[in-house]
Amino acid sequence: MNEWVNNYEIAAIVIIIAVSVLYFAGHRVYTKTSRVFYTMLLTGLASAIIDELAIYGLAHPEIVSRTANIFINVAYFVTMMAAVFLYALYVLFVTGSEYRYSQRDLTIFTLPIVIEFFLIITSPYTHIMFYIDEAGIYHRGPGMTQSFVVMGLYMLFMAYQTISRSDHLTLVEILSILMYNGAIIISIILQVIFPEVLLTSFAMAVGMLLVFTSMQGDFVDSDKLLGTFSSDAWSKKIEQAFENNKKLTLLIVRFGGYEKISTQVGYEGCNDVLRQIAEFLMKLIPGHQVYHLSGLYFGCVLDTDVDARGYAVAIEDRLSQNFMTDGYKGNIKVPFSISIVSCPEHASNAHELDFLINMVCGEPSEYDNERIHVVTDEDKAKFDRRRAIEVALEHAVRTGDFSVQYQPIIRMSDMKVSALEALVRLRDEKLGRIYPDEFISLAEDIGSITQVTECVLNRAASFMAKYDLKSKGIKKMHVNLTSSECRRGDADGRLASIVKSNNLEPYMICFEISESAHPGEMNPVGEGIVKLHDAGMGIVLDDFGTGYSNMTEIVALPIDLVKIDRSFLWTAMMDDGAMTVLREFIDMIHKSGKKVLVTGVEDEKGLNVVKELEADYVQGYCFSMPVDQEDLFDYISNVNQYDMSPIQKYR
Repeated sequence: MNEWVNNYEIAAIVIIIAVSVLYFAGHRVYTKTSRVFYTMLLTGLASAIIDELAIYGLAHPEIVSRTANIFINVAYFVTMMAAVFLYALYVLFVTGSEYRYSQRDLTIFTLPIVIEFFLIITSPYTHIMFYIDEAGIYHRGPGMTQSFVVMGLYMLFMAYQTISRSDHLTLVEILSILMYNGAIIISIILQVIFPEVLLTSFAMAVGMLLVFTSMQGDFVDSDKLLGTFSSDAWSKKIEQAFENNKKLTLLIVRFGGYEKISTQVGYEGCNDVLRQIAEFLMKLIPGHQVYHLSGLYFGCVLDTDVDARGYAVAIEDRLSQNFMTDGYKGNIKVPFSISIVSCPEHASNAHELDFLINMVCGEPSEYDNERIHVVTDEDKAKFDRRRAIEVALEHAVRTGDFSVQYQPIIRMSDMKVSALEALVRLRDEKLGRIYPDEFISLAEDIGSITQVTECVLNRAASFMAKYDLKSKGIKKMHVNLTSSECRRGDADGRLASIVKSNNLEPYMICFEISESAHPGEMNPVGEGIVKLHDAGMGIVLDDFGTGYSNMTEIVALPIDLVKIDRSFLWTAMMDDGAMTVLREFIDMIHKSGKKVLVTGVEDEKGLNVVKELEADYVQGYCFSMPVDQEDLFDYISNVNQYDMSPIQKYR
């Protein structure tokens, strides 16, 4: 049987060469999956070429000796079976199935191909796979059918893996793998029926082409700018590890000072610096497991048995040095921080990990002394609490289950209650009372702050309107507004509509903007202040003395009231120099036409100091702590209607 139809073999060679050229010319990141794929390409190409040599040798026994023909056919069967096995490995890696099986299972998985290799190599002596008689005629041995069965079983097993792990694959990947399997199985059947038509290599070549067109790990999941893995690849890697209970140690490298560096070297210069960092990390980290998570984040994946801190120190040593880039003569210093996270000890899924990273990776500064942070059980406890608060917050946002308390603001000229500050409160059955310092910033992070603000404003405006507080001497209601809310400047008019729906005049609502938001005149926060003021709302600059504002900004912005932070008062009461500064600030604020409210007055001593400073308004526990609206009515009546002293503590 020395006559074959080899047109399909030639087509197979052309297809595999084309796929190889396209693959090696394209951008890719080397992984065990990609290494298996291009090894499969080379093995498949070798198999098709050797098969052509075998056909030529058997057709020309006068040129190629019988011994040489036997050797060539052994090489063909070895490479063909190796290509099938490599494909099976590729599917295991793509689906993440290798983590699902024990070492014993993987040994059983490998055993059939080992047996096949043994039978092929010994076939010149046993004739079990094939033999070539003295006349140079090729004959199939009894074991050939077994080889086809083994190939078919591998294909069926890979089809099962693909279907059972379909949620980890794209539709294109699923279809390409299943079509590859189907092509191989069909070619095996046809090869048995028509032994003279050589289809196996062609089927494998077509399958490789299909797999190439669907490959995610080498093209879509690579960062083409830096040569690392992409954030999508990071998500897949982490999710796969968590699902298979694989332990990992992660190094998270975060950079800061982007605006400063961009000013120095421009956009291309920043990219060049990032490329230098990426190249260093790729050379340092085993297996090039480096992922570009965002413009300022890199993630590195390590096995748990390596010295993670040693790698972190090596990264610290390099990043502590200066960088150079074309077009800029000076040295570039890049602020950075490195966090070491152990999984699943400190995070049990990809979402938790992302949340944890955002929590522990603070904004790096060039002045930081400690640049390496190992995530501890204490960090984990903080993280768990933050997660629990997030759940409680999301529930409160859905149900409106916030409470609002009010703290009186006393007018110094007559010691009457002239305004109230509405303060949001959150309680949870498991966590108890949750303070605003914990959940307000979290609400900003998860995008729920708008709902929180609207809830507080609606409650406060409804309270003021329902009980006609204006007739009781309460002229204004203060509501806190975060910097992110202030930037919007009530662009959609929702805040104004809440005020209007409660039949209140806009001036009766004063929004307190924290000074830490840095409300400069040309700052987005400053622009938001102007828009809110133009809508008729009152504006209060909160926490003065803790942020960055200066008198120029206070004068330039339409601020009605400046609220002195309690820490400023407390410091001034203990330090004469601070008292002088505070007195001068209050004097300048008055000269600018603004009113002054001093907070943190806890006793009559503090009240006497505020009187000497000639502040306009005062607030603090000396008068009342924040209380529910029911507890507030008697206080307002006693002070505003019955002329009782406001120094009555409701604790």
